[in-house]
Amino acid sequence: MAVWQNTKIVVIGLSVLLAGQFGISLRAMVAIKAAYNDRFGCKPVSVKANLFVALFVMTMVVDFIILSLTVVKTYIEYKSMYHSGLIKLIFRDGLIYFAVV
Repeated sequence: MAVWQNTKIVVIGLSVLLAGQFGISLRAMVAIKAAYNDRFGCKPVSVKANLFVALFVMTMVVDFIILSLTVVKTYIEYKSMYHSGLIKLIFRDGLIYFAVV
């Protein structure tokens, strides 16, 4: 959000995406049924796999959108010949991190 100078559309869009990701995460954690076992302690008895798949996919979608927004804004700033320390830092550290993830 800071890269885009808190543009309303970016802030609202990312907020909605992150709220959705949080909602799926919360729902997946509530759906786990666990039981206590004297030998192993608390262990999961049943899980809803489709919720965990949805959580994984949502996480990848959010990361890809953040990567895309970062690449676009960094390219725009780089093309305008304004090479600040932030732009160099994003190229060196940020984009590599997101690409690996």
